[in-house]
Amino acid sequence: ADWITEVVDGLAQNGEDGNASVEQNVKTQVEAMCQQFPMYPDL
Repeated sequence: ADWITEVVDGLAQNGEDGNASVEQNVKTQVEAMCQQFPMYPDL
């Protein structure tokens, strides 16, 4: 939920066209979590 809030707050502050860095930061964090805790480790 924190990541969703971070993106939505970024959109409110930066607008749709200025939120790329916030979205990229969240994406990087999500990818790191998925690497650490893979749902399908055999894929």
